[in-house]
Amino acid sequence: MGFHGVPLSVQDGKIVTVEGVEVAKIVGECEHGVQAETLLVKMTDGRLAIFKKYDDDGHATVDSEFNILNHLQDSPYTANVYAAYRNGIFQQVVGDKDLFDLIMCDDIPLHSRFKTYKSLLHNVWNAICDLHKRGVAWGDIKLENIRVNSETFEVYFVDAGSANNKSGVVYPYTPSYSHACVFRRNVLTLKEQQEQQDMHGIAMVFYAILLKKNAAPLPTKVFHPLERKFLQGCLNEMKPDLTMLMD
Repeated sequence: MGFHGVPLSVQDGKIVTVEGVEVAKIVGECEHGVQAETLLVKMTDGRLAIFKKYDDDGHATVDSEFNILNHLQDSPYTANVYAAYRNGIFQQVVGDKDLFDLIMCDDIPLHSRFKTYKSLLHNVWNAICDLHKRGVAWGDIKLENIRVNSETFEVYFVDAGSANNKSGVVYPYTPSYSHACVFRRNVLTLKEQQEQQDMHGIAMVFYAILLKKNAAPLPTKVFHPLERKFLQGCLNEMKPDLTMLMD
């Protein structure tokens, strides 16, 4: 793993180079984001990796994302970062699909969704708790930014470009962390505001998983009374303090 303040380039659309030296070959296409192009590559040491290339002026975002991912190297809920350059990052390949593809393409009826996805819901919740304990507020939680193993329901948060207000600075560790306090105080620190934003994102992820609907982020989302009753019932079965997601 290393960081070099030199730009990446792609030659002939197939070879990724740094100052003319080959570092990886593009072997597949993953997805195209608004700010970054994401490709599957094979690095010169033989490892498969996700190659996330920003525009040439995206080095500040690369620095921030690299710092966050480097801090989270031992977290089971994020991808390891292999190398970062001025306008790109090479990351571990995690999961076999994103949560949007898993949820929106299933054929599970409404009455069976909670039973089927209960472990998935727990894993998403445990992931955000782990990240917050480690001083990282993700900042852009949505179905597309959560990779999942479709057999084990292990989850991995991806796209850390917005984490901690895009600063790359890690917040102090919180040993006795509780999400509940974020919702009970009227005046919140910047860290708590960002954690609360994450909780809104998690609420909408749960909404999508349980109701197979993708919706606008909270607080703009208005729940139908029957939706609210169903979601609260599911959350009550999981853990009492999860009902705060519906407040």
